[in-house]
Amino acid sequence: MSPRKLGIEKGQVWAFREGLPTPLVRALIVNQPEHYYARITIRLLDSPERGLLSVTRAKLPCLWDQVHAYLDSHPAVPRVFQSSVEKEPQTDREAFPFLQATKELFPVGETTLRRIIREEIDRALGVPRLALTYQDASVAVGYSASTLRTAVARGDLIPSYMNSKPVFTPDELKRWVKSLPSEPYGS
Repeated sequence: MSPRKLGIEKGQVWAFREGLPTPLVRALIVNQPEHYYARITIRLLDSPERGLLSVTRAKLPCLWDQVHAYLDSHPAVPRVFQSSVEKEPQTDREAFPFLQATKELFPVGETTLRRIIREEIDRALGVPRLALTYQDASVAVGYSASTLRTAVARGDLIPSYMNSKPVFTPDELKRWVKSLPSEPYGS
């Protein structure tokens, strides 16, 4: 028995449903499935932060432009978010006006901004950091994270581990900085 062909093509927008209690959402088809039983990679258009999902054909009941006919013929499908089916999603600027203002005021990446906010909160609360990541340790000692990785590889700097994540104590960073030569190389 040969697998059945799918009518799904890359770039199409289909309705996606995770389960019966959830409403339908728009999903962009990312890969061209070969047959009915192949996994299909999708990106949810109304919540792109979820990234790519690998789903079965059964999770994609119809093309998005046919969603009203599908909902009419399937009364068990929830309609509590019917307005989101009819309405285009808001842009970040409309839904979260503070995001645009933040991007304009602080033209740095999100990770950098989060680190700055975290450091400012720590300073305001007076809570000393007991464990520093490579990035935080590099800021604390004034060397790049790759320099710290080289020192760890040579055994000059010794990290502690939280599960598999290396962290540095302030005492270990101070010890390492004190162990550095007082004269530049080659002098």
